[in-house]
Amino acid sequence: MLGSLSGGERYLQLCNLEALEQINRLRPGSAPDLVAPYAMKAEKVRGNSVEVEGGAFRSKRNWFNIRFNCEVDPTGQAVVAFAFAIGDAIPEDEWQEHNLVADDGEADQ
Repeated sequence: MLGSLSGGERYLQLCNLEALEQINRLRPGSAPDLVAPYAMKAEKVRGNSVEVEGGAFRSKRNWFNIRFNCEVDPTGQAVVAFAFAIGDAIPEDEWQEHNLVADDGEADQ
């Protein structure tokens, strides 16, 4: 499915997947399942690099701040560099303002 996306969107999705994998490695058992790279601040895609300064990720129905820098190979097939930092939990009373949801409805049950 990634192959059907345009370059910038493909790079962003590939980097989001890498973020989920890296979070899972750093925090085993955290079960991260969604990245919202635009949550607090719009992401920047330049060439084959993605910069997320105000992102969020969901883990066990809670949201946490994340920022990352990601570089994808020229073919858009693999991440070649990735650095990230996880921040604090995002208070639930801020979720709606940033379009963050606790679950995916019935599919999340």
